[in-house]
Amino acid sequence: MFTEKLVNNFLKKQELIISEINLAIENFKKNKVLKYELDIDEFKLDRRSLRSFLNQLKKDVPNSVSAVYWWYTPEGKILNQSLALKYDQIKKKIKSKHGAMMPLRRKSGFSERMVYIGSKAKSKTTYLSNRIEQHIGINLASSKVFKNTSIKFNEWYTGKVILVVLPLGETGKFGANFIEEELKNKTQTFIGRREN
Repeated sequence: MFTEKLVNNFLKKQELIISEINLAIENFKKNKVLKYELDIDEFKLDRRSLRSFLNQLKKDVPNSVSAVYWWYTPEGKILNQSLALKYDQIKKKIKSKHGAMMPLRRKSGFSERMVYIGSKAKSKTTYLSNRIEQHIGINLASSKVFKNTSIKFNEWYTGKVILVVLPLGETGKFGANFIEEELKNKTQTFIGRREN
């Protein structure tokens, strides 16, 4: 049986979700995107350049800010069947070796340039740069092993890739996830998420 307290708690949570989504939509419309052209091969050879980029990203998107981000290939570089097979092989190898996960790849109907869309909620301790480091797949701390689901560009991708970040301000997890899902509904990314 539903108690009045349970119903009130549920309604408060729904109000919070609605206000977060409204704030996320407002920030989506007014905030400017940050665009970074990154070279995965350069990061493999020079970790200082990766550290420098991640430090800049920390300044651009502090941990107190939620954000949605997406990766795509530069003009002229397409995500083809050869890359798809390489991704699948690496995904299988990484899982058996480290127990770490890489997200599922779409088997058909994927974009030739849009790689992945994700989001990060504001946090007291975690920066967007931590998540991006995991996606790039190059550990700056030698003792660290990434266990989170991430796309690990360094394992299967070569050359340049473009990262676009849209800061969503003080909105929380619900707002960031809402914008992420809306973007995913409009774009058939090459890689989905583990939970898809």
